Amino acid sequence: MRTLTAGGIPIGTLGAGMEFVSPSLSTVVRLESIDTHSARVRVWRLPSSGSRNIRIATVLFDPVGPEPKGEYVLIENDRATAADLTGWTLADAIQHTYAFSAFPLVPGATVRVWTGTGTDDGENVYWGRHQAVWNNTGDTAILRDAAGNEISRFAYTA
Repeated sequence: MRTLTAGGIPIGTLGAGMEFVSPSLSTVVRLESIDTHSARVRVWRLPSSGSRNIRIATVLFDPVGPEPKGEYVLIENDRATAADLTGWTLADAIQHTYAFSAFPLVPGATVRVWTGTGTDDGENVYWGRHQAVWNNTGDTAILRDAAGNEISRFAYTA
């Protein structure tokens, strides 16, 4: 447990796995782990609506260099709990679809869904395509949960 202070005034305590949300700045501070020598803290901002969910934060649709290799969609977990993305899908407006295999996304974490090829890890997954997906003139990215419910939508125009 650690005591939180604001201007030197104690405002509460946090234990591992607990978080503090600053309403005025919509900033989340989560104490991931703590021991006698160190603490692992994750800090992130909620969207302007203050809503907490899994969301598409951005689409890099026109990268420098080869498009399939450099394109990605950034997905964030703003929830207070981890999300199991197993069976979730990410699609563009004409239904090019990526399906997540087993993938846990902890609170405050992000995952990049790269259009091209690579080796999946805890922060990056690869679609394995050799052609671009995200149109440079505009497109819509749609994230659906395993039941097919739309969770997030991100539309852009060039």
